[in-house]
Amino acid sequence: MAPVDVQVYQFFVMVLAGAIIGALYDIYRTFRLMTKPGQWATAIYDTFFWLVTTALVLAAVFYASWGEVRAYVFIGMVTGALIYFKLASPLVLKLLKAIWQFCAAVYRVIAMVFYYVVVLPVKFVIRIIGRILITFTIPFIALAHLARYTAAWMKERYSKLREEPQEDEGQDEYTDPEDHKRPPGPPIV
Repeated sequence: MAPVDVQVYQFFVMVLAGAIIGALYDIYRTFRLMTKPGQWATAIYDTFFWLVTTALVLAAVFYASWGEVRAYVFIGMVTGALIYFKLASPLVLKLLKAIWQFCAAVYRVIAMVFYYVVVLPVKFVIRIIGRILITFTIPFIALAHLARYTAAWMKERYSKLREEPQEDEGQDEYTDPEDHKRPPGPPIV
């Protein structure tokens, strides 16, 4: 068994660990209230919080009492958490809320500056380039359509001209139907 002064030291280390765990819980609680995560994100955040808390408790136990767990270790942690929640928690919550609001305001200012300095000029340049492209490409598109329809029309006309005239099998030459009505005789001069 350790001497009383060592046990008192271990007790106060555990009181400090309990207060730190309380402060971490307030930070986590404020983060959850401000961000309003979904169900899955809350489960992940809770798991992460308890892993950090477990690591802190183990580190405090090994630092203070070389891994020996006694009743005063748990009593010290609970006492530290209760003292923190009664005395410091309201002040810490107000401070965390003020810090969160300040960070949110800074974020809004940075986002606004980024929007006006980067996003709007890029949008403007893209809009100008788009208008230039539309201005120059619409006549070319119209000319391309006109050329395509003209080429199709010319191809159709040219192919009809190249076709050989079809001859009737009964006639070798073209004869005028008026020729059959005239009487045979000398030609009319």
